[in-house]
Amino acid sequence: MNPKGTISSHLFRAILNALTKDEIDINSIIEQANISEKLFSDPDYRIDDEQIRQFWEVMNRKSQNEFLGLTLGSRINISELGIIGMFFTYSSTIREALEKQISYHKLLSDFLKISLNANPISNNEIIEFKIEKNHPKPNYILQCQSVILINTIQNIAGKEHQPEKIWFDFPVSKDNLEKFTHFFKCPLIFNEGVNAIEYKSVTLDYQLLHRDFRIFEHIDSLAKRNLQLLLQENCLSQQVSTLIRSYLY
Repeated sequence: MNPKGTISSHLFRAILNALTKDEIDINSIIEQANISEKLFSDPDYRIDDEQIRQFWEVMNRKSQNEFLGLTLGSRINISELGIIGMFFTYSSTIREALEKQISYHKLLSDFLKISLNANPISNNEIIEFKIEKNHPKPNYILQCQSVILINTIQNIAGKEHQPEKIWFDFPVSKDNLEKFTHFFKCPLIFNEGVNAIEYKSVTLDYQLLHRDFRIFEHIDSLAKRNLQLLLQENCLSQQVSTLIRSYLY
């Protein structure tokens, strides 16, 4: 049995910060979702799948906005995402930062996995997103992650580095297509069973001006240690759950 999915306090606080611009009572949401105040004091605090489910149930009641993921993504800065965000600041290239996000994705979320693959037809490269089935609002996280990544690349490499194409595995009506086009100024393909962004290789290999090898190495070492601790905690949690079930059944 796999451990329950969780997301980091960095990611959740970034989402909450984005929601404050809609004048939503954040404290009320935290209370209704049964999320501990340790969210603001413990950097290792994780929000579990049940709390995430309750959070989105509350948000659905407060905001009937099927584009909420797009809105949140446009308001979240990569610098809010802890170690993963720091890789995009100090890596040599966008590719290097992406590879580190792929390696350490669990530090941010157990729900989202990212892969980077070559497109043999176009000679471009595809960043693919896969969402765990138990996430209560997969469309939101796909919208949010896509906007964050595209905005980050344009902010650090330049506005000319637009994606070539974007795929989403969910359908969209003609009436709602305009909303997506506003955020993604490139060809969009919906309901094709894949979630991905295609970029030219030259974009991913763009040399970042703020690259710093010493800081990068320090961040990488810290990320590696934190990931080991997280995996150890998950393993222990799974062992405890198995032991409890053996007594109950």
